[in-house]
Amino acid sequence: MNRKRKIIVDEQTYIYSVRECDEGTEILVYKDKRLIVRLRQRWGVESWGINFHRPKAVELIIRYYQKKGIQPYLQLLRNEKELFLSLTDLFFDDSEEKAEFIEKCQKP
Repeated sequence: MNRKRKIIVDEQTYIYSVRECDEGTEILVYKDKRLIVRLRQRWGVESWGINFHRPKAVELIIRYYQKKGIQPYLQLLRNEKELFLSLTDLFFDDSEEKAEFIEKCQKP
């Protein structure tokens, strides 16, 4: 299901949706009806460790791209190292488990 949701970050309203596709899970973020972020994570290891459905993750993604700039073309999470590490900080409390997850994600 591709349900659109609203989130407010720094007093700005964004609309986002998370959808599943053959290659993985994508998040699409809109501001003023314009696509500003399209980010995909692969099926497998990435998708069990990082949940695009959580509002805190969406906020972190929006803040990252606020600094980096609008990215309406497909971006792959595995290529966004700083964002990837920030998301792992959000989802993993245990440093050993986090290190293992990062190592598994780096394998092709």
